[in-house]
Amino acid sequence: MLVEYAKKTGRFMHLLSDLPVFVPVVASGMAVKMYADQFSSKKLKYLQTNDLDVTVFTRDRLSASALRRLIPIVYKRYDEACEDYVKYLNETTEPDSVLVKRCPGTHDSKCPVSLIRKQGQPFFNRNVYAFKKYYVKSAEGELRELMDVVIVHQPGITPEIVNRRVRFGFPVPKVNYLIRELTSMIRVDILGKSSFNKKRHPVNGTESLKGVKDLHRLQYILTLTRDRAFDKHRMLVKHLLNILNKKSYSDETKSMRLREVLLSWVDPKGK
Repeated sequence: MLVEYAKKTGRFMHLLSDLPVFVPVVASGMAVKMYADQFSSKKLKYLQTNDLDVTVFTRDRLSASALRRLIPIVYKRYDEACEDYVKYLNETTEPDSVLVKRCPGTHDSKCPVSLIRKQGQPFFNRNVYAFKKYYVKSAEGELRELMDVVIVHQPGITPEIVNRRVRFGFPVPKVNYLIRELTSMIRVDILGKSSFNKKRHPVNGTESLKGVKDLHRLQYILTLTRDRAFDKHRMLVKHLLNILNKKSYSDETKSMRLREVLLSWVDPKGK
């Protein structure tokens, strides 16, 4: 319902437009679902998700003082936009709903800033500066997730990654960005060494469905472009899915083959 509200009102589209140092986009899982909802007549099984995550990229690597000054501004604007949405719920379908804001690892809604947290190495070069979760609490006390907003720096991100031709309600990345993002995520899912990465492994992870979904998301988003530069990505995801679906393979063999294929794969643009 939040996505429909955002699409109708445009409330989340330009929250940071006067702060050009920031580039907010919907993260890949929900972004692919938005594309599928827009362009596919079928409800594709592996593309469904309720997780709305927004990644706010900083275009430059900022100093600690700049981050501590600017991050509260970012979250204040998301706070206000989410409050407006909950007000809308109260006036329409869910009276007495309340917005709940939390920063993981703290007991309040003021988010600490980290200068050392990294994510997805060596396949991502991403600094995670701050993270905030938003929930809606119903009149009965039920808490449901609304959205997550993470503030990060990743070299090479510019406003040109945003698709401005399609009205999604949120800033959504272009197809070519999502192809590279999802390819990197798959490499993290299968080759990543941290406990967080390992749980997303599509064969033996405790949350293996997440890794499986990443493969299907990449397969789908590749159907939205005819750019021959991505032919090698098409071959890669087809190969990985064939391994995953091979009934004669044991889980051990599947894991080994997935790893071998990814270790031998080279991005044609070296990314």
